[in-house]
Parts: sequence; structure tokens; C-alpha cells
Amino acid sequence: MRFISIILCCFSLVLGSSIAMADSPSLNEMLPAYAKAFAGKSRVPFQIPHPELLEVKKLDGSISSLSIVDSYLSGIYKDKANLTHRDISMVSMLAGAYIGQTIISTSKKGHQWILLTEYAKKHPATKRSEPESVYTEYVLTNKAESLSMPINQVAHYLDSGKPFSANDYALEQLK
Repeated sequence: MRFISIILCCFSLVLGSSIAMADSPSLNEMLPAYAKAFAGKSRVPFQIPHPELLEVKKLDGSISSLSIVDSYLSGIYKDKANLTHRDISMVSMLAGAYIGQTIISTSKKGHQWILLTEYAKKHPATKRSEPESVYTEYVLTNKAESLSMPINQVAHYLDSGKPFSANDYALEQLK
């Protein structure tokens, strides 16, 4: 089952579709698998762009390791013109999942992944400010039920170059 979930996740990344979103029971397996793939701790049937820019040995799930993520994302952004939409999607999902998992593992606020559609059912006033996509559907919430979107933050940075620091973002979520 785990192998099938990982293949389904990879299939979703490769096609840029939201197939995996329909499988919400595997949400808390899928995003940690993305984070592990980003950190080089699991094998996946694809390679992230410019792996030489990512010091995977330093990705230990700590807040301090997010400076490595920032450095990698900066390098990716500088080469954005040579990357495909698929490359940007993979980096957004994998790096965003790593940032989210880092927040979850260090949080005392009970952070967890949830689908935005599920969150909106409990909070009808929630308005989607971005088009529905894989970047905006996977979100973090905590015991106070605040919402954050690490995957979307990475995608925004890679799309616009708007300043973003994974380290600062995580620290803000943990306050």
C-alpha cells in the first residue's frame, strides 16, 4: 500500500495533476514521503532539478536546516528560465512538504496537514484566495486552527521571486 501511495504521488507530480488530492486518507503518508524524497532519504523515480545545489546531508528536519532549503530555492529561482513547469511543480511540492514536516516535527501547537476543502467545511468563512491547485489544497493547521500553506509559499517564490525565507516562515508558524 505504501509503495502504491508513493507511486500515485509521483504520478501526480509528473503529470502536474491533483489525482492524489482525492486520496485524503493517505495525506499524512504522502506529504512526509515528499519531505523524505526532498531530503534524499527515500528513492523516487525522478530527480529534482539541480540536485548539486541541495546539501541533502544537512537536511535533518531541524529549523536550522531550512537555511539549506532557502539556499537551494534561491539557486532554483536563478535558473528558473531553464526549468519546466514540471520541475517547478516538483520543487514546490517537495520543498514545501519538507518545510511543513519540519514545522510539524518541531511544533508544540499540534500542526498537521489537512486538505483545504476539509478545513473549509469546518470554517465556512474560509475563502480561497488562490485558484484550486495542488499548491493550495495541502495546508497546515494547528490546535488553534490557524492555517498556513508552505507548498504555496514555495510556489509563489519560484513564480514571482517575492522574498521568502523558509526559516523565517517556519519560525512564524511556531510562535
